[in-house]
Amino acid sequence: MSIFCHYTPTSPGESSDLQFALYRDETILYQFSSTSEWEFSPAKAEHSGYYSCAVRTWNREQRSDAVYIEIPDLFLEPVIKVKQNPITEGDPLSLTCYTLKHKYGNNADLEFSFYKMTHGAMQSSSISDLNAWLLQLSLSNEYEVPFVQLQHSGNYFCDAETSDNRVYKRSSTVTIQITELFSRPEVKVSPSPLAEGSNMTITCDTALHPSRRSTQLQFAFYVNGSTVQKFSLSKKYQVYSVVPKDLGDYSCAAATPTVSILKISKVMKIQIQDRNYTVQNKVRLAVSAFIFLLASCLLFYGFKRDQQMEPKSRL
Repeated sequence: MSIFCHYTPTSPGESSDLQFALYRDETILYQFSSTSEWEFSPAKAEHSGYYSCAVRTWNREQRSDAVYIEIPDLFLEPVIKVKQNPITEGDPLSLTCYTLKHKYGNNADLEFSFYKMTHGAMQSSSISDLNAWLLQLSLSNEYEVPFVQLQHSGNYFCDAETSDNRVYKRSSTVTIQITELFSRPEVKVSPSPLAEGSNMTITCDTALHPSRRSTQLQFAFYVNGSTVQKFSLSKKYQVYSVVPKDLGDYSCAAATPTVSILKISKVMKIQIQDRNYTVQNKVRLAVSAFIFLLASCLLFYGFKRDQQMEPKSRL
């Protein structure tokens, strides 16, 4: 948009050293200078208003009548919408960057960008100043994630802009909170402590969200990093007649049937007491008892000797 301030001098002396200024809604936009033409590129809806200009000669100043200039929106400020919120782990996530085109902007091709804030709040309109990840830039106003994870929680916003990048508008943020489907599994062993020859049961323990108790989970078990039981509906792994070689680092995994959500437990080091270890404990216990009895006898003997020597010393 270009605005001209046209002035016809009334005398020969007025044509030199003319100065021009531009006003919008009675507020000066451009101070007096030799420029009589002003460019607004690209023109935006916020540029609408009552415009007037002023001219200053060597001996006087004149102001034009105000003219209203309306610049309609090509499209409205977008609104980011979530299909459902909150969302549970493993559910699909669908975002829509919704806007309406003005009748003058029906032929404008729009591009849509979706962003996720890395942290903090949106305090700037410039992408370079934002702590945000660009998720998608396309002609589609929809962004989808087939299976969400907990890390998809956060603040999202979108931009709509013309294909020539001359007009763009940004939505406000929407907060998305992903609910945990099931807790991280934990390895539990019974009986504890273990003895050689006993039967050991390893349980992969986890808890489903109350609203998803009907969800079926699969479980797998690992020893020293190797799979000992592939994914199945059983959350237990059994070892019969435990021997020392059965000790090691045990872990397990829990997953949904499609394995879209998979969580692995911490490693538990399981120790198995064999017979040699039990004998060693008995020997240590016997030696400790002997030392204790010997020390008690020595103390008792010393106490009796002191009592017998005490009357002689009085004589």
